[in-house]
Amino acid sequence: AGFSSSTQQLTGDLSGLTDLSSDSPGTRRTQCDVLVTDALSANQQLPTPDTQLTDLLSQAYTSAANAGRDCYSGGTRLARSGPEAQAASSALIRAEARYDALISTLAPTS
Repeated sequence: AGFSSSTQQLTGDLSGLTDLSSDSPGTRRTQCDVLVTDALSANQQLPTPDTQLTDLLSQAYTSAANAGRDCYSGGTRLARSGPEAQAASSALIRAEARYDALISTLAPTS
């Protein structure tokens, strides 16, 4: 439940981390805190009935939360948030593909 809305929300949050260098520290911290909150909220929906999907989502949510925490901390940790955000985005894409594959195997209802 909530898979589509969670992935859309996290995708939007992650895209906001692409260029934080021009943002004020307060704006950056707010964006990063929202990412952590959304990742933790999405993580509460796990596990799914499919182990592979659960693993992919767990990877995505963990990477997203780590990116948000490092982004929020700033300083030397800010540089780590970019690769973590990319890892989260990649895992979300793989999770969406897995979800689509699972849904396509379900028999249509009449």
